[in-house]
Amino acid sequence: MSTASQALFSPIWPLAKIGLKELASRLICSGRNPDAAPLLMFVFDSVSAMSASFLFLGSIEITSVLPMISIDIIENLVLSIRVIYNIQKYKDLKFKASKSSVYNEHQQKIRTMEIKIELLEKQMCEPVYTPIVLQSDTDIEADDDEDVEYAEKVELLEGEALVCMNQALRLLLNFLASEGSEIMSSFWALVMIPCFNMSQNKKFMYTFDVLSKANFEKAILFCVVDLVLEMLTFISMAIIIRITCDINVFRVLFGFARLRKIHRPMLAICCCITIAAFSFFMKHYGIDPRFKWDEFN
Repeated sequence: MSTASQALFSPIWPLAKIGLKELASRLICSGRNPDAAPLLMFVFDSVSAMSASFLFLGSIEITSVLPMISIDIIENLVLSIRVIYNIQKYKDLKFKASKSSVYNEHQQKIRTMEIKIELLEKQMCEPVYTPIVLQSDTDIEADDDEDVEYAEKVELLEGEALVCMNQALRLLLNFLASEGSEIMSSFWALVMIPCFNMSQNKKFMYTFDVLSKANFEKAILFCVVDLVLEMLTFISMAIIIRITCDINVFRVLFGFARLRKIHRPMLAICCCITIAAFSFFMKHYGIDPRFKWDEFN
């Protein structure tokens, strides 16, 4: 792709990826297997990261790299804010539920004390002739209705809190899967680009053949910057979530992967996507028909 095409295409690529991810996530979460959403995020970001790494090698310019990195960082920040917001909302609802429950208990204690005081007053004023009535049936029914109302309110608040926590955990898993795939893809790109640049058959590769020493160094620099930024974003968001919400994101990620037994399949999927994306790139964008795979070193 030319530099002008890259500058035009670079912001469209990540925005389209974000839109497709959000649509697919909503469709999956509304179905019967919402736990598949993190795996889908992993696949989407792996395909996007590897394809972008190879498609933009022909003419590496800051105008094509900077928009992609900026949009990706903004996406991660927004997703982290959504996670923190849902967790804080969960804490607020749990606090309100506990407060309502405690208030209901205090109200019951106050009513019991009022009954005892009324009983003592009647015993002191009319100790012999007046029968003692603790509570009428109407009062008992009113108290029962009030208790049921408080119980329903507490149950509703706890239900809303669980919904918020469920949403926060799903967003957190999506964030972890997305960042993990991008880090792995950036690492693979950083390994594969120098390998093919040092190949003896580089003259048969259109894209790598036009890479001068300066352009190759620039391509490696952008790959390193992308990998470092992805790792820093991931670690920074993990620290922020740990401080603000007291949640260990690594424990959540590994626990979910072990529970669903998908940690090995996710690594295999990333490797397969890497190979497929690179093969597609080499076949359609960067390889001469005279290239012989059996002579590749």
